[in-house]
Amino acid sequence: MTSRSLPALPERAPLAMLDPRLKILATIALMVMGFAVGTPAQAALSASLLFLLLGLAELHVGRFFLSVLPILVPLLAVAALNLIFTRTGPVVWSWWVFSVTQGGVETALAYGFRVALIVCYGAILLATTPAGELSSALSSLLSPFRHLGAPVEEWAFVLSLALRFVPTLGDEFQAVREAQASRGGTIARGGPVQRLRSLAALMVPILAAALRHAERLSLALDSRAWESGAPHTRWRPLHFGAADGCALVTLAFYAVLLWVLGSLP
Repeated sequence: MTSRSLPALPERAPLAMLDPRLKILATIALMVMGFAVGTPAQAALSASLLFLLLGLAELHVGRFFLSVLPILVPLLAVAALNLIFTRTGPVVWSWWVFSVTQGGVETALAYGFRVALIVCYGAILLATTPAGELSSALSSLLSPFRHLGAPVEEWAFVLSLALRFVPTLGDEFQAVREAQASRGGTIARGGPVQRLRSLAALMVPILAAALRHAERLSLALDSRAWESGAPHTRWRPLHFGAADGCALVTLAFYAVLLWVLGSLP
């Protein structure tokens, strides 16, 4: 059956229609450029781009940030440690042996914003790229290693599964947390020790859910006669189009504007 005889795919968001290889490379580039965000002007530009991407992906802003919250919270907590350990600039707050300096506040905000950007970029990629397209794109990008005898198809498959399990486990975390809250236990109340105990209680059911998903995946692969080293077909051929060219131009313009804003006094 040729690609012309394939049934038409349902209409998707503009961002979801881009070539998955471009989306992967663009996401990596945006993540790298996220580390260069250090001024308020650069932060405003990056936030504007993020909300533009959410609009092009047709994602509900509130639900999107709630979905990435389980990943953001521990990372932002680590970034907040700069409040204590960075000791530059005048002291803005002190208590007992602890003190917070202006440099600590600026560093914590900068690191927290960068972490949030990187996580959101990755979440948008996962939300707009089906697992099959993600695996095909990774296989295409890693194809040069095939000449060295590397199992490219297997690498792409494992990487796509690892990326796809992140939102799945996030949903499991939310479901277990809501179930715990309905029984009177929640990590949102109580002291730090009680919250840590409540959080630890979530780890066992989440681990059990991960093992359950892995078992279902192995059964699904076995029923489809999937085996390592076998040739794999693609649902849709990958090709660059006019929309991908516009996305590349926009990415280049963003990179130049980010550099210009960073070089301003």
